[in-house]
Amino acid sequence: MPDPSRPNQPPRDGVGSPRAFHVVGQPALIFKGSSFPLTVAHLTTVDAERIERDLTTKVAQAPAFFQDTALVLDFHAIEGQPLNFRALLDSLRTHGVHPLGVRNGDASQMAEARSLGLAVFPPSRKEDPRAAPQGVRAKPKLMTHPVRSGQQVYAAGGDLVLLGMVNAGSEVLADGNIHCYAPLRGRAMAGVSGDVEARIFTYCLEAEFLSVAGCYRMVEDIRDLPADVRSKPAQIYLSGERVVIEAI
Repeated sequence: MPDPSRPNQPPRDGVGSPRAFHVVGQPALIFKGSSFPLTVAHLTTVDAERIERDLTTKVAQAPAFFQDTALVLDFHAIEGQPLNFRALLDSLRTHGVHPLGVRNGDASQMAEARSLGLAVFPPSRKEDPRAAPQGVRAKPKLMTHPVRSGQQVYAAGGDLVLLGMVNAGSEVLADGNIHCYAPLRGRAMAGVSGDVEARIFTYCLEAEFLSVAGCYRMVEDIRDLPADVRSKPAQIYLSGERVVIEAI
């Protein structure tokens, strides 16, 4: 018998356990589209030792960036070459990286990826002949409020314009450029879809992580920034695979 002093108790079965119940008409799963920026690792070799060595070095340089990072493997440069797929996946997972899928491989590589439970992603826009011309970009995404700690803002297909402060512990990303007209702290990543010409511009540079087209630079302490850009207007861009920070 229900306890009248506790009117909201769930009904119980004969064994004394609460009975499972559900709301009539409520679906068990609700699917919604969303956009999540993913790190893409472009493999340039099938040499397992080289991959492990380079991965170990990069993780040591930025352990926080790689911890629990979702990854897509791009096989464009190694298409048609034999690859120890299982060893590669084991190595990535050992370092805290979670491979989700692959793209730009040959039929054999794609089939093996599927057999190992990985998704097969379509080619990047740059390599897809059906894609819009590269000069065409989406309308810039405008943020007029500060970006709070723990918040992520992503401008898909274009530039990101920030009028408020980007706080430490937050993350701003764009397929194009990032323009920040306030102090830029936290993590800023431009050209996340591979645009090597993307840049980051800020009125006040105090960021802890900067990345352009997958090449990154960690800032352990703001005092590590050169004096001519620390807490001053600056731009960040790529020169080869080197992230350059320059006063403006």
